[in-house]
Amino acid sequence: MRIVFTYLTAYTGNGGLEKFNQAFMSALAECADDLHIYSLHDDAMSEESAQFSKGYAGRRISYMSETIRAAMSADVLILGHVNLAPVAFLARLFRPRLKVVLITHGIEVWQPMSFMGKHVIKHAHRIFAVSRHTIQRLKEIFGVDDNVVRRLPNTLGRHFILEDIFEKNETWLRKYGLTTKNKVILTVGRMVSGEAYKGYDKVISVLPAVVEQVPETIYLLVGKYDQKEKERLDQLIIRKGMQGRVIFTGFIPGDAVADHFRLGDVFAMPSVNEGFGIVFIEAMAYGIPVIAGNKDGSVDALDDGRLGTLIDPDDPQALQEALISHLKNDALRTKQAKQQRMQEVNAAFGYATYLDHVKNLISEL
Repeated sequence: MRIVFTYLTAYTGNGGLEKFNQAFMSALAECADDLHIYSLHDDAMSEESAQFSKGYAGRRISYMSETIRAAMSADVLILGHVNLAPVAFLARLFRPRLKVVLITHGIEVWQPMSFMGKHVIKHAHRIFAVSRHTIQRLKEIFGVDDNVVRRLPNTLGRHFILEDIFEKNETWLRKYGLTTKNKVILTVGRMVSGEAYKGYDKVISVLPAVVEQVPETIYLLVGKYDQKEKERLDQLIIRKGMQGRVIFTGFIPGDAVADHFRLGDVFAMPSVNEGFGIVFIEAMAYGIPVIAGNKDGSVDALDDGRLGTLIDPDDPQALQEALISHLKNDALRTKQAKQQRMQEVNAAFGYATYLDHVKNLISEL
């Protein structure tokens, strides 16, 4: 079976989409005997896929013409994002029997989209969705049939290393003016105006009540932000009187991400529109207890609450109580508790489990 997989990017960023694509390509390479990969935005490809992949570094005309040509001789075309729907739409004009598989993550499929995007969703042979929340939205908006959609959860990835290292890094503590006595609420993710669904503003809003109960509390926000969103959050911090209690790190390079996760005493992201939230499983893989919302794909990431604490993200009192409870409960942060959390999330979302999922899904095509 000849498979063409095309995607936006896997190596020009470090977000959840990029991590998903890296893992998916690794798994495809292990279960497909005739695989060809095309990336719109990547340039340099990984060594393991270099022989059968090509990146176009944003050169759209070359990308479209060559990817469509490849798809016309394929049995299966897998789209890594709905924005690549024109590839499938045009390829099927010349090869109507081409099986099109669409990978869906979350917000991109319930935002306004083009005619071609809607057409591909409604006529796909299969749709892989990262969570039950995404599946439900696909059904509600597009009437997608149960026979078409399959769940493919995120993974920690092939190269994620599980380590028994749980201590907070002294260098990073000093950089942020912290000590080991501080209790750190952690959120990791991009902060972008117009996408303020991750719930970090909700954490800031309840922070005064948390600090009253746990005076050594600090809120550490790790990740890039745009100026408009930063200004909105700064104003909220001032209104709540939490100046000096909230730290924005800005962009953190990949080799420092693990140390930043380990600074957290609890990871909190009470989102309402997260497709899955790979940061949840990463936090748990570093041993950090997690609080998430119960109204989106976070439920899948926490395995229905088995791996962490689910709350109503629209209930400030529930968020406040969960944060205080976690920060006061030192038993959640013993080495044994962290090791157990790490092993449980790896069993559920490690690469070996993910590879089995992908093999099963590809065998159905």
